[in-house]
Amino acid sequence: RLGSFKYLRVDGNDYVFDVSQDARERANLGKHQIERLAAMRDAWEAWNATMPAIPEDATVSLGYDKTDMPQR
Repeated sequence: RLGSFKYLRVDGNDYVFDVSQDARERANLGKHQIERLAAMRDAWEAWNATMPAIPEDATVSLGYDKTDMPQR
């Protein structure tokens, strides 16, 4: 986030939203605000480069299983 703007990358796609005007994040401003998108993407990539790698043997536990879900 930078002020009211939020950068998001999903499956290799980049998005910029003004969450003060678009709380539901429906209008990607990245196509219209190319410089903002580039700056926010560069800042995210610089931050991401400082994060440790995810170990090969890492697993995810959701904390619930099929028995916790409503059955029809």
